[in-house]
Amino acid sequence: MTTQSSPAHKAVSAFQNADKVTAIIVWLIGVATTRQALIEVGFATIPGTVAALGLQWILTRVERRVWLGKVGIAPVIALALDTLANAAGMFPYITKFGDTSIWGMLQAAFQSQTPFTTSAALGVCIGLGYAVARLPEQLWSE
Repeated sequence: MTTQSSPAHKAVSAFQNADKVTAIIVWLIGVATTRQALIEVGFATIPGTVAALGLQWILTRVERRVWLGKVGIAPVIALALDTLANAAGMFPYITKFGDTSIWGMLQAAFQSQTPFTTSAALGVCIGLGYAVARLPEQLWSE
């Protein structure tokens, strides 16, 4: 006798699968940002890609303990390094945000001519770097 899944069960299963796919995509974004940072310090493209994959894998496995509540020095350092590697890879692009129509729209909406500063770019990069470090585990675990 076979059992059929209810439409609600199928919907939940599809949603969970979508979360796992999204987790993989975000993790690969972390690999790309880490690769960018490694290339900027002198790695060639292929070794930088291989190193970024390995580094992100190791950091993800070690920092997982933070998300499980097993906070220790190594997991916290891994999370900090992951966040900084992600942020560093984004920084060259985020610093150009002030030249985009999005920033122009925000300036017009708030009637401001405030420039998008390097300090603002740093803050955005740290926030996005942390999100890229955190989201894969959160999405995978739900």
